[in-house]
Amino acid sequence: MVGSCGSSRPRYTGGLIRGPATARFRSQGPVAPVWEMTPHRPRPALVSPSTPGPHSAKMTPPMAAHPRLATALLLTVTACALGKTKVPEGAEVTWDQMNQDQKMAHMTAVVAPRMKALFQAQDPERFADFGCQTCHAEGTFDMPNPDLPHLSTRGFYKKHRKENPEILKFMWKTMEPNLADTLGVTHGEHGRIRCATCHIVDD
Repeated sequence: MVGSCGSSRPRYTGGLIRGPATARFRSQGPVAPVWEMTPHRPRPALVSPSTPGPHSAKMTPPMAAHPRLATALLLTVTACALGKTKVPEGAEVTWDQMNQDQKMAHMTAVVAPRMKALFQAQDPERFADFGCQTCHAEGTFDMPNPDLPHLSTRGFYKKHRKENPEILKFMWKTMEPNLADTLGVTHGEHGRIRCATCHIVDD
């Protein structure tokens, strides 16, 4: 191809450059790819959450950086009905389909052992003598149990979240979902297993 100035220009033919320099390239062997011919610039090191520096704050997990957000999400989750109705572990029918003897057997074989392990892991000293009487009123299995602390729902249990945050977190995140699973029912504020299942709610 001849340009306006009469000089010969390389001609593009689909991947190869044809022109005066082609013979020189052939004599020197394959041409290195463009990215190998470009001077290498080292890539900056990535900043990990544990690496101190000006960008470390941006790498902080959202829940750790915003504890109020974590609390709000927890409250939102507990306000829903979670889980589903199912035939529980070790049973042949759902909890509502069991007769009284079947319920007693299921509580003894499945529910009580799991709840005992969870409560004692939470506070070994306080729940050292965990048993039926820990949740149920003495001499009866009626629920809610008037002997357990009464609750106030004002501000979504604000009083109890302030006075007993650890036990409340345990109840919401550990006890409720596990108890619901052993019974094959839902849990959460609008589920079968919730605060008012065991405790009397005054307001």
